[in-house]
Amino acid sequence: MESIETSCTCITLSDDGIVKMERLPDGVEITAAVVPEQVAVLRRLIGERRCPLLADPVGKPTADSAVWAQFLPEMLKMFSACGILHDEEHDGPLPPFARVLDTMLCPTKLFTDEAEAIEWLSSFLRSAE
Repeated sequence: MESIETSCTCITLSDDGIVKMERLPDGVEITAAVVPEQVAVLRRLIGERRCPLLADPVGKPTADSAVWAQFLPEMLKMFSACGILHDEEHDGPLPPFARVLDTMLCPTKLFTDEAEAIEWLSSFLRSAE
């Protein structure tokens, strides 16, 4: 397992090959300016292979369109599936971007339980190779 903290996230590559991106509660806001840093750290951890991603936005699941415009093309190259941890009661409603990702980019699913998310993402480990 290897983890790297950026200015806004902690990115971990688990021994089984699942990437977890967790927002740092005291990290800087995610803007287009920090996307290159995120992509560079992800590339350092995973190289050129595609891995399943577990995203934990810690109550801040949104980003502006400039962030998505810069990150989504890279996301397609790096991730075979995306599980997003979300608790609507505490985090509020999630914008419809998860459905857009699922429809247009890669299998994407919302979870309230991390163990369930990891189980689902594990099925994409073989397809990522």
